[in-house]
Amino acid sequence: MTKEEAIKIINCYDLGFYDLSGEKIPADKLAEAFDMAIEALSADRPQGEWVDYGDCEDICSICGYSKVHEPNYPFCPNCGADMRERREE
Repeated sequence: MTKEEAIKIINCYDLGFYDLSGEKIPADKLAEAFDMAIEALSADRPQGEWVDYGDCEDICSICGYSKVHEPNYPFCPNCGADMRERREE
């Protein structure tokens, strides 16, 4: 799914949502959450890469976050940098 497709789905979603306790989430809170999700999806992230630091440790090239024995995340969990390989468009 592309970011544009996700934004379109979120913008068109109009169903009732309930929290884990079964309480209906107020419409204004739901709208605020969707706005935040759209903003996050729309934001340009810096392009980074995992730099091999040895001993199963990789470092984020943007913020220096160190991940040891963790999966190769597509985004840095610390700064949000996009760690996926760049695609030629």
